Amino acid sequence: MRRNVTQEATLPGLIPSNHLVENPSKRERILATAYEILGHQGLENLHARTIGAELSLNHAAVHYYFKTREDLLVALVGYAHKRFEMDLERVVAPQPTPAKRLEAHIALYEAYSRPASRYFRALMSLFVAGAWSERIREAQKNLVENLRMKLEQHLSEAHQQGAVNQRHPMSNPDRLANYLFGLCVRSQMLGNINPTPEIDELLMGLLVQPPQ
Repeated sequence: MRRNVTQEATLPGLIPSNHLVENPSKRERILATAYEILGHQGLENLHARTIGAELSLNHAAVHYYFKTREDLLVALVGYAHKRFEMDLERVVAPQPTPAKRLEAHIALYEAYSRPASRYFRALMSLFVAGAWSERIREAQKNLVENLRMKLEQHLSEAHQQGAVNQRHPMSNPDRLANYLFGLCVRSQMLGNINPTPEIDELLMGLLVQPPQ
């Protein structure tokens, strides 16, 4: 039914960090490198020295742009949101109908559930950091709310088209967002979950199938 859409979900990283802009500034390269460290090595390995070593920079250059580790982590929350926006635009923009856009949006979370994706591993590290920082928590709240609002937008558009089964429990945007977030976190934590059957089952029930 949807292999033409979820083919995107087989990509390990929908947009490489160093391709977010054509000519990244030093600040952007620091953020991209920090994001990769979070996704591959975890929060405990994220330091100015490890970032500097990856970029062949003195660690003082990292501190020039981000005075404290908290400043860096707050900026990384914004960077993660930028990645999401660009990933979402990439998979949704080519779709011809609201139903297909919703399908592609949900398939993006399928991609984020896969072991090769760094997105939710990086977010999980940022959530841990937010437990001790109100600034990071506030940035995270904005990110999570923006992700939920994007999902609500595509769900509402598909509903207006008559493509959503309103009796399905996941037709509620909050419930759908919670489910997709939970799938990504569970998949990244356990590492042995194939998200495709769950996503297929979700879409088969949530979307009204056109008559054959």
